[in-house]
This record gives sequence, C-alpha cells and structure tokens, in this order.
Amino acid sequence: MANINVRSPHSLSEAEARRRVERLLATEVPQEFGGQISNYHYTFNANTGRGTLRFRASVATIQGTVVVKANYVEVSCTLPWTVAAFKHSIEQAIKTRAAKVLA
Repeated sequence: MANINVRSPHSLSEAEARRRVERLLATEVPQEFGGQISNYHYTFNANTGRGTLRFRASVATIQGTVVVKANYVEVSCTLPWTVAAFKHSIEQAIKTRAAKVLA
C-alpha cells in the first residue's frame, strides 16, 4: 500500500473552491475517465467540507477523501499494492489538475 496526501493552496473563497472541486469530481472526472474507471462513486458533505470517492481502475479499487478549506484543498488516498508503483505519477496528476481547477 502507498499513501498519497496532496495539499493544494488556493486564494478562492471556500465556497468557490468547493464549487470547482464539486464540478470536477461529480461531473468532469466520470466523463473524462469513464472508459478507464468503473463503479465511480463520489459524495460531498457541505457541512463538513469533506468528500469521499471510490472507483475501480483495472484491477484496483481506490478510495480517497477530499477536504476543502478556506485556503487549501487536500486530497488523500491509499493505493493498493497493484498500483503503488504509479504513486508519483498519480500525485503529479492530482497536483497539476488541482492547480488548474483552483487557479
């Protein structure tokens, strides 16, 4: 298992950051990666500012959390050993996408 924890700063209002993250995870990710992932499930609790996601990619089920705060968004997940070798690539992809979404 490999842990990923990416914290991306932003200068948006918390509500705007939440709106952008919601759009990304609820709409864009399933559309963009629909052919590569299955069983995609995402929920967000506006009261806590915390979301959870779960999906299957190839032979691995990946689960994670997203926390939206006033000045950062944090993405955390544990990768199963079957995809742990891709940890660095996945972290970089999260950082790049977060920077675009939160710009």
